Amino acid sequence: MDGYPEVYLDHFQYPRWVGQVENTTHHSVNHVLPGTGCFDQLEITLCVHDDIVEEARFRGRLCSGSVAAASLLMTMIQNKSISEIMKINKADLANIWSFIPTGKDHSIELAISTLHSALSPTGN
Repeated sequence: MDGYPEVYLDHFQYPRWVGQVENTTHHSVNHVLPGTGCFDQLEITLCVHDDIVEEARFRGRLCSGSVAAASLLMTMIQNKSISEIMKINKADLANIWSFIPTGKDHSIELAISTLHSALSPTGN
């Protein structure tokens, strides 16, 4: 996978936080991005206590970009407050990757929208 950022490759080849939180308090199941042509499905489960994400996990049917984005995002949100997490946007992940590989911007959007859905008052 020449030409991909090192952090992207690291999180794709060695994803962190894969699975499901045992004591789930927040979740978003089978989240998809309509209209992108991407058929990835992402599930995020969280354990939140006193407004702090104590544990976050993801799983789904995902392309390399979505695995890398979800893994990186789960790493970013551990032990952060919901208000801090809700401020995370596409540019934050893109800056860590240093650039978004061609055709992988939907992966970041899917990870962030799934996380925000899980943390919304209505949940999913």
